[in-house]
Amino acid sequence: MYFDAHFTVKGKTPNTTWLGAGVSVAEGKEVKWQVHNPKGDRLSKIGKGILYVNGTGKNEGDISVGDGLVFLAQNADAQGNQQAFNQIGITSSRATVVIGAENQFNPNNLYFGFRGGRLDVNGHSLTFDRIQNTDDGAKIVNNNLDKSATLTIKGINLSEKYIIWQKWQQQATSHLSIYEYDNT
Repeated sequence: MYFDAHFTVKGKTPNTTWLGAGVSVAEGKEVKWQVHNPKGDRLSKIGKGILYVNGTGKNEGDISVGDGLVFLAQNADAQGNQQAFNQIGITSSRATVVIGAENQFNPNNLYFGFRGGRLDVNGHSLTFDRIQNTDDGAKIVNNNLDKSATLTIKGINLSEKYIIWQKWQQQATSHLSIYEYDNT
């Protein structure tokens, strides 16, 4: 979907899901995203504008951010479930993701793709097993001048039991997936 104006995407109920390819938000525009992506679906965000994620509950879907800004401010539901996205990918060096509240995603499900991008922790502390990055374009910053943040990197044992061999066109099931390409 292409957005050239300020817009709110929401369903009849807080649990409404949206399945699709992606959104493009024009420069200077903001789209409030208040729907869920189903498990296994990936929302792709492009365009220089802002995608403001402020739905309710736990979103099981993923997002890949290639341009502009995504602000994560998902609200907890009545049971306390809260997650903006299951997995977050930041790519192209033109994308920024800002954490606007606690419990927006599992830091171990964050990855920086080709040329990386910027994660602004915005005063929120995070603990990682490791930072997943493709190259040196990954940046983790804190642009909140009033609140410091702590990043903890625990590290993991990269033993054989953690590595998952997968066929070339399979979707990754782990951040330690290794792809096998059979050129026959």
